Formats: sequence, structure tokens, C-alpha cells
Amino acid sequence: METPVKRESSKSKHFQRNISERLKQSIQLLDNSVSGSNSILRTTKTPRSYTPRYVQNAPFDVSSYLGSPSALDFSVLDMNFTSTSVTEDRKQKLEEINTDVTVSTASLLEKPDPGISATTRIFEEFLFSLRENQGENRVFELLDTFIRLCNEKLSTLKALVMKLPTNQSKCRQTIALKLALQCEVNTWELIRTVFQDRLLSDNALDAEITSISPGKRCSEKQFVELLYERDATLRQSQLVVGWLENIASKEMEDNSYDRFEFFSNKGFSWEKTLNILKQKKEQSQEVFGNREIVTELDPDAPIRQKLSLCDLDKENEISFLKCLFSYIRMGQMEQAERLCDHYGQMWRSATLQGWRLFHDPNYNTLDLDGKAQNLEGNQFRDIWKSACWAASEEDCLSPYERAIYASLAGNLKSILPVCATWEDYLWAYYRVMIDTKVEMELHSHFALSRHSEELPAAYWDQMFTPEAIFQELKASNETIQHGSREIFHLIQKHIILDDIEGLIEEMHDEIERRRDTDHHFVRFAAHLVLVLRTIGRTVKEEFCVAILEAYVKVLIAQRQMELVASYTASLPQTHQVSWYAHFLEGVNDRKERQLCLRLAEDAGLDVPLITKTVVENIRSRNDKMLLNDENLQSVITVEDQEKIDAIDWLVFDPLQRAEAMRQANALMRYFLAAHKLDAARAVFTKIPPDSIDAILKQWQMQTSMTELQAVDENTTREYLCLQAYLQAQDAFSDWFEHFHHGKPENPTLPSGATFGERVSYEHKVAQYNANLDRWQHTLDLQTKITIGKMYNVLLFVDGGWMVDQRQEEVPDEHRKIQMERLRELCLPQIIILLHSVLHSTGQFKEAVQLAAIVSSERHQLYKVFRKQELHHLLTEIRKSSVRLLDQNLDPLGYSLK
Repeated sequence: METPVKRESSKSKHFQRNISERLKQSIQLLDNSVSGSNSILRTTKTPRSYTPRYVQNAPFDVSSYLGSPSALDFSVLDMNFTSTSVTEDRKQKLEEINTDVTVSTASLLEKPDPGISATTRIFEEFLFSLRENQGENRVFELLDTFIRLCNEKLSTLKALVMKLPTNQSKCRQTIALKLALQCEVNTWELIRTVFQDRLLSDNALDAEITSISPGKRCSEKQFVELLYERDATLRQSQLVVGWLENIASKEMEDNSYDRFEFFSNKGFSWEKTLNILKQKKEQSQEVFGNREIVTELDPDAPIRQKLSLCDLDKENEISFLKCLFSYIRMGQMEQAERLCDHYGQMWRSATLQGWRLFHDPNYNTLDLDGKAQNLEGNQFRDIWKSACWAASEEDCLSPYERAIYASLAGNLKSILPVCATWEDYLWAYYRVMIDTKVEMELHSHFALSRHSEELPAAYWDQMFTPEAIFQELKASNETIQHGSREIFHLIQKHIILDDIEGLIEEMHDEIERRRDTDHHFVRFAAHLVLVLRTIGRTVKEEFCVAILEAYVKVLIAQRQMELVASYTASLPQTHQVSWYAHFLEGVNDRKERQLCLRLAEDAGLDVPLITKTVVENIRSRNDKMLLNDENLQSVITVEDQEKIDAIDWLVFDPLQRAEAMRQANALMRYFLAAHKLDAARAVFTKIPPDSIDAILKQWQMQTSMTELQAVDENTTREYLCLQAYLQAQDAFSDWFEHFHHGKPENPTLPSGATFGERVSYEHKVAQYNANLDRWQHTLDLQTKITIGKMYNVLLFVDGGWMVDQRQEEVPDEHRKIQMERLRELCLPQIIILLHSVLHSTGQFKEAVQLAAIVSSERHQLYKVFRKQELHHLLTEIRKSSVRLLDQNLDPLGYSLK
């Protein structure tokens, strides 16, 4: 790099002052870029979305087809590109923002996964947005809300990434989440843009779109305006270009510290080369070495003389051209022109202005005061475009300079070398496709008006279709091929091509392919399906249901209790019941259960069927009718307790009392078969005591009938049977405890007792006799109660214990088998226990009479006995008969006289 020779004293001081001022200005510009203050080239680009004239009175800004923004008011900007000091209000505002970000992110930084923690609330916020923007007429407000919510979370993630150490895994996870969320924002913006145009186009009348016949008098601008109105594919292609340029604009904002204008000051182009040339005139050639540089500074000098600029200017020129192309890539043509002016290349700024379409407003009408209005655009745009094409083909120009003019001339071959991403390539292809299509229409319409400059044949070889463009991207270099396979790019492709079927299949396949897919992607896919449903564009309903089910599954896994019901309601009814029941199976807290049922009712779910399904699902876990097995444990396990607590789902609503009783009966049958009497008792206590009355009253209110339907009557009868059995078991337990463990002990007098010991013994005997009398009295009462409870089971009214009295319309064969097996299991046991009570209390005659009860044809209890059980009972009855014989009675207990 050439170093200028030190000037004389007076010039040197002036030069040093100039450098100092420029350094201060550069530092201020750099501060503005980092702090986020409004710089002169950070003007917000006006969205270039197109609204047809039949929807909006304002005419279409035809300049947008080449990427220019709508008119911007630059009067408030500093035309000299000098930085201004940040006001105190601005500084205070920035400090408040930084403080808020610090406070909000400080706690997140300590989390194992800060990104996930920072974006958790977005699930709830999306649901709130759905509720606030229901209906097709508010779908665009809904999409705007989605975009805003994602951008808010994206800002938080960006703040986290800046504060996290880059070598930590949670930083990499947060960066990955930030990139995914950025892709989601881009996709929502694309949907918002293209679907608005498609829906408005579908609702518009074709008769309102004016067509132009060849040769009709109109300007290029007017022609292209009408062309965009009638050609939906062209119009939507331009919207895609605008969307891609908006993505590039956001990326530039995120990397604003690297922008060229923050490292340059207003001046003139190639300043260092000019200084060297000035010094060469004043000093000898030897001072500057043997390297030759240009001797003239007109724009064509480096090409004409085949010499280069000085190294520093050469480096600045490369940075300048790269930044200039970035502005064109962002669709900010006016900012690009202003950058040229700022850098002292006004000539280049003029070359960027030739794309504007020609229009003479005076042809149809004059100004209000009768004066002629100014002409618009470039009347010789064809010549300008041919020159741009030629410049884009010049090998002596830098790649970015060729790309600048190639983007204006539609030369795809010269744009692609400077494109790095999938979005860049798509932008280049779409821009060229639009350019060639518009030029073809212009040439066909204005061919007779005047002779135009012919574009090369290579230009017309670039006639692409949207489908062909994506095929080209798939066949491009490895980087672009990889980008073409990314899921969000695939989704964006289907949206652009209006391939809703392919879109839904792609999202479904992605979720199926990756069972551990990021939850945010599943959220995005589910809400996209809901948006498509809202506007009536869904296809492949089975795939849509699978996507929504995947999101419900995510919400269940995250225990988003307040969200599950609303999204479950978007499923078909059969799926609603199964999924919400599956969700409720994992809810154990009573208050949370009540909340979930209330939310389900608000969402319009079938709460009775769901709660029934919950209980049946929990009850059916390892539900096998277990026969008598002495090795079975009678303790209540964790699984047993879950089944017992499941009954609570049915007792919240009094209208479900009959179903609660049915499910409780089924569960008690299971526990009794498993010899888990304590568990059966726990189930019984779950049913409120007034349940039978509640069922009767509810039935009378519904039908005005006093007799229950068969299924409810059988349910209540079974409940009473089980109640009688549990009461009998409880009574026997109390009797057994009192008989064997409650009898007072007879005091004993030790041998050789003293007088005092004998007195004490007599007192103990008196106390023992009193306690024995009380024990015997209690035993007699308890025995009477126990015998009565047991006979209630054995001689249960109207057909016997666990026997239905009415035939149901749809009999439950499984229940019938269970009840028969319970009779075989429980009734012999009750008879054996009853005999032990009678025999132990000396009621031998009553004990022997059990044989008559068992053999009675009225009750037919003998049918529930197995051979071994019947042999055991007869053996015990024989013992009672022997005791009767010992009392000089006959074997049946009657007197022998």
C-alpha cells in the first residue's frame, strides 16, 4: 500500500484537522449503528405489497416490479450524511430499553435452556390471538399478531445470544432456536403477503380488470399497472420478491455494524488516489516507488488505462460495491442512489435511475392550473438496459459491480456468483423471471410505436416458471441444495406455488419423521393448519388431524393445562374424547381436575363421555379378573390408588352420578376378585351417600317417570349388593377383633401370695367379671349385627346377591361374567365366616341350619360352591353337629325327647 509523503507544515496541519474531524464523525456513525439509533441509510422500507385497483383506489406503484420502494420522504434526513448527536430523550429511552432487556434476561441466563424458557409463553399467546381474531374476516389480523409475537420472542433471543458465552451448549441451543424462530417469522410474513392477494383476487370480479389491446395508446407505466392487475402470477411473484428483499433488509439491520457508510465520510470517490496524484505533481516519482496507478480519475479511467487505483481506494471500492449491491438486494434503490452520492459517485447514481418506466401525464390531462406536468421515467429505457447488460458481461469489472448491473438488466448468470444463500438465489431467479416477462409484454405491445434496442438472445433464454425455478435451485450447488431441503424452505416453496396439498404433506412428514421435532415447529404447523381451515383451503384432512394431534401431544407433555382443551376442540369428536381423556389421566390434583373440566366445557367438549373414558382407561390398566389366589397381596398399590382416584372425575357433576356408580361398581368387582378389600372400601367411599336419590331425582326430571331404566336400576342394585358385602366384611372384622383380641384376661393368684396380694387379686377378679360381662354384652350385640349383615348378603332380596333383575337393551356380557365369578368367590367365603361366628358363639343349631340354606332351591347357593369348598363347609357343619350331640341333642339341634 502506498503511503503519502508528509506535506509541508501548513498543509500538514490542515490535513490533520480534517482527519480528526472525519475520525470523530466515523466514530459517531459507528456508535449510532451499534446503539440502534436512526442512521441516514436505515430508513424503513415501505412494504411493496400490491392491492388491486378494484380493492384500493390508489394506483399500483409500477416501479416496484424492479425492486424500488414507494416514495419516501427524505426531507427530514441529513442530506450531507453527517451524523447528529443523540438527544437526551433518545439516550434516556435507550437506557430504559437496555435496562428492561437486562432485567428480563438476567433470570433467563441461569436457566439450563434459556431459549426454551424465554419462548414458553408464546404457546399461550398464540391461543389468545386465535380467540381474539376468529373468523375469516380477521385472518390477516391474526397473521399480523403471529408475526408480532414471534418478533418479540426473537428480540429476547437475540439479547440472550449476545450475553451468553459462545462456548456453552445452551448458547448454541439458543442460537438454533433463534434461527428457527426467524424462519417462522419469515414464513408467516410470506403467508400474510401472498394469501391476502390470493383471497382478494378470488373475491374480485373479473369484469373490473381492464385489458389492453395491442397498439392501444398508453404509457409503459400504465401498461404495466394493468398488466399487474390482470396477471395474478406476475403480481404474486413480485410479492415474493418483496418478501425476499424484506428478509435481506432484516439481516442487514442485524449486522448494521458492518455497513459501509459507517466507515466512510462524505467526500469524493477515490480520495487517496487523488491525493497521491496531487503529491506526484509536487514531488519526484521516486518517492512513490515504481508501481503505476491510474493518472486520470474519470469513471472509465481504470478500464481504459488498464491500471488500478491505490490499494486503500481499491479496498474501499470493493466494500462500496458490496454495500451497494446489498441495497439493491434489499430493494432499496433510492438508498443505493444516495449511497453513490455520499461516496462521490454521482455518475453511478445516475446509472441506477434508468429503470423507471416512461409515463407522460400530459397526454390525457394537464395540471390543475393548465400547465404541463413533468415527464416520468426513462423514455429510452431499452438503450439503458442494453448498456446495463453489456456492463454485467464485462470481465474486467468486479463481481459485485457486474451483479449490480445484472440485477437491473435481468442477467441471471452475473447475479448468481455473489449470491450465498437459498433466499439470494430465489430472489435472483424471481427477479429475472419478472423482468423477462414484463419486457416481453412491453415489447409485444409497443413494438409498432418505435424501433427499440434489441436485447441479446441470452436474455430471452431466461424464461422461467415458478416451478422451474425451484427445480433449478434443487440442482444448484451443494449449499443451495442443502437449503432447498430445509423444512421451512420447503414450506415456503409450497406456499409460493400455492400447493396446499404438498404443504400439508411436508409438515406431516416432517413431524412423523422426527418424533422429537422442535415443539415450536409443531406449534407453527398446527396454527398454519388452523389458518388454512379458517380460509377454507385445507386438504388431506387426515394429515391435518395428525398435525393437530401432534400439537396437542406437545401441550400435554408440557402440561399446558389451559391450552389443551382449546386445541383438542379442533379435532374430530372421536379424537377429542381420546386425546383429552389421555390428558386428564395425568392430572391428579383436585383443583387442577376441576379447572380442566371447566376448560373442556368452555371449549365445547363432551365432558361426560371424556370423564367416562378417563375412568375406563385407568381402570383397564392390567384389568384382569383375578380368581382366588392366596399369594395375592391385599395392600393398596400406587396403581390401585390411581384407579381409585379416577372415580373423582365422575363425581364433580351430579348429572354423572349414575355413570360414577357404574364405574365404581366395576372397579370394586375388580378389587374384590383380587382380594383387595381395603381398595374396594376406598372405592365405595368415593360415591356420595345420596347418589341413589340423586339418580332417581335426575331420572324423574328428565322423563317424569318413577321407575329407572334397566341399566340404572341394575347399577343401583349392584351398588347395594356391594354395600351389603362390604358391611358384612366390616362387621365380621369387628366381631373377630372383639372376640379374639378384646376378651379380658382372667387374673391369676401367685402361689404363696401375701395378704395384700390376695386383696389385690380379689379386686382384679371383681374388675375382670365386670369387664367380662361388658365384653359378653358387646359380643352378643356384635354377633347379632354380624350375623344379620351376613344373612343380608346370602339372602339378598329379589333373586340373590349380584343378580340383575331386569334385562338391559344392550347386555354387558363381560360384567355378567364378572358378577357370576364374584358370587362363586364371595358367597362361599361369607357362609364359612358365618359358620365360624355361629360356632364360636355356641350357636351350633344355627350353624347346622346353614346346610339347609345352602341346599335350598329358592336361593340355590349350592351352585356357587366348588367341590372342595362344599366339602370344607360340610366338615365344619359336622363339628357343630358333634357339639350338639355333646349337649345331648340330636345332630340338628333338636331335643332327643
